[in-house]
Amino acid sequence: MTDSQNYAEKSYWAARYAQRPSMFDFYVRYENFRHLVEPHLAGSVRVLLPGSGTSRLPIQLHDDGFENVVALDYVPLCRQIMAPEMEARPSMQYLTMDVTLLDFESESFDVIVDKALLDTLLCGFDNLSAVQRYLREAHRVLREAGVLVIVSHSGEDTRLPVFDSVALSWDVTHTTIPKPLVDVSFSQAMTPAEEASDDNDMIAEDIDEETLAALLEEVETKAAEEAKKAKKAKKSKEGKGASKKSHKSSKKGEKGEKKSKKKSKK
Repeated sequence: MTDSQNYAEKSYWAARYAQRPSMFDFYVRYENFRHLVEPHLAGSVRVLLPGSGTSRLPIQLHDDGFENVVALDYVPLCRQIMAPEMEARPSMQYLTMDVTLLDFESESFDVIVDKALLDTLLCGFDNLSAVQRYLREAHRVLREAGVLVIVSHSGEDTRLPVFDSVALSWDVTHTTIPKPLVDVSFSQAMTPAEEASDDNDMIAEDIDEETLAALLEEVETKAAEEAKKAKKAKKSKEGKGASKKSHKSSKKGEKGEKKSKKKSKK
């Protein structure tokens, strides 16, 4: 099994969190894409953070004034690691749950923020099927005019076909955000104090540029393969008379328009 395929395995993440029981963030820090999220957070919105792991994102959103936040991950240890932060913020929830089978009522969230989850699911053997189940669940729990924000390392060419493969309506807006070169498998967004700490090796591992490039190439190849599968599945559905719907990431579902899903590439 390759490194990228490991990313979709629950046992892999359970072992990683056990080895490194600290907070870390994939790809970029919240401040790098805050401007994409905040316009959708006006009022008393309810926010879902699927595949949250031990990210600081739920804490940062809460401390920014958006207190109705629900974070979740399918690895139980994540909730234990985040427990002290949750106790200090009683309005925030952290649940253990499978993103392909969400235990929430339909239309119960205004915003979903996915940072690296879609990419992780695409690494598995059953990747396209898992992503389709996840997107259907995300669509189901979003309210009308709800927004799904996805932070991904890949662009429109490999991500939009995935949305086309699911019989749902999305209005998609794509935005590119800058990202420093970091370990794709265990990238850490650290404060200056943490960067100066001697404990950094317990949080983020060193990786040379050649290894990182190889990992990125492997994941991109996998994404391209899935994009082809998605296109093929879409053509097959259209050939059977399935109606083509708009692929944008705001839920234009059965009940009117859902908002634009922002897709951010690293």
